[in-house]
Amino acid sequence: MQFDFDTSFIPPELMPYILPVSILLTGITLSLWIAYVGSLWLVYSKAGRLGCLIFVPIVNVYTMLRIAGHPAWHFLLFFIPLVNIIIAIMMWINLGKAFGKGTLFGLGLIFFHWIFVVWLAFGRSEYLLHDPRKQKTGEFQPMNVRPT
Repeated sequence: MQFDFDTSFIPPELMPYILPVSILLTGITLSLWIAYVGSLWLVYSKAGRLGCLIFVPIVNVYTMLRIAGHPAWHFLLFFIPLVNIIIAIMMWINLGKAFGKGTLFGLGLIFFHWIFVVWLAFGRSEYLLHDPRKQKTGEFQPMNVRPT
């Protein structure tokens, strides 16, 4: 089976460069995606959650809300149009605060998401909120916190 693509809009002298440039851009995109997924995995791990939860479509939003310190019912607000945008903005700002950063860092998580997630994952920030389920039993030990 042979596909017939219309390439009349591409100058003939550029045809030999189409495949190598496509492979290069695909490699760059794939490496950036792997770095982003790894960074989110580390953010989840710093908060004491399973990093593999970032791959489960609905659970990852719920887990991120819980990491940011939101109540569980805020997840239902993600299904209401326009309200979900406000909740998402609050979630990213509160995620920065949960790691000891300020509101400006939370705004950075919104507008320059890829850069600030990597910064949050590989920086020295520590998760400051506790998981209430584990806190009741007394077995919760926040990661990256030095005992006093």
